[in-house]
Amino acid sequence: LTFSFEASSWINKVIIDQDDRVVANVEKFPFSAIGKVRIAKNGKKFVCTGFLVAPKIVLTNAHCLMSEESPVGPTKVSFYPGYKRGSRVPNGKFLVNKVIISDKYITKVKGVDFAFLILTRSAGNTFGWFGLTPFSRISTSLKNDLYVSGYGSNFIETPFKTHFQTVNQTPCKVIKKLRNNKALLHTCDTGQGNSGAPLFY
Repeated sequence: LTFSFEASSWINKVIIDQDDRVVANVEKFPFSAIGKVRIAKNGKKFVCTGFLVAPKIVLTNAHCLMSEESPVGPTKVSFYPGYKRGSRVPNGKFLVNKVIISDKYITKVKGVDFAFLILTRSAGNTFGWFGLTPFSRISTSLKNDLYVSGYGSNFIETPFKTHFQTVNQTPCKVIKKLRNNKALLHTCDTGQGNSGAPLFY
């Protein structure tokens, strides 16, 4: 999973040189299996990215759903596969009836930041889903042809607008592992809202 900084003063630090992201074709896989995650919590609304890893299971970042500043879990979560502006819900709205946050994230183990969203109905049979590679099998020799696609800000419009799913036009690469081999430093352009987006090839 990618990680994007949440503080607004850090926004430009997740763009490497020129922003080369383009609007993804959400009508085709794999982009159809990536969607916008909307979270209602403590009277506020948040946006992250998630992606299908099974017909009814979405993977995203735990910090989208729970943080030190807001330890109370979300009250309402929904998933919009292939969301795009203009046709607000082209592939439908999928409600989440269960959120599973990593125990290690809850107990504040650094470098562990994932959560599963269990949908009330199947989406993957229509839009496809991703396979997963155990982190221990990811090598820093895997340097080329990587992509991140999600709903990150700083694209086309003013910051924090996430109306389009975007993907890097030029393949990016992994530079090295960080945090005791629990995170990857990569050259993919992202923005706030990309949290939970897949790093794939």
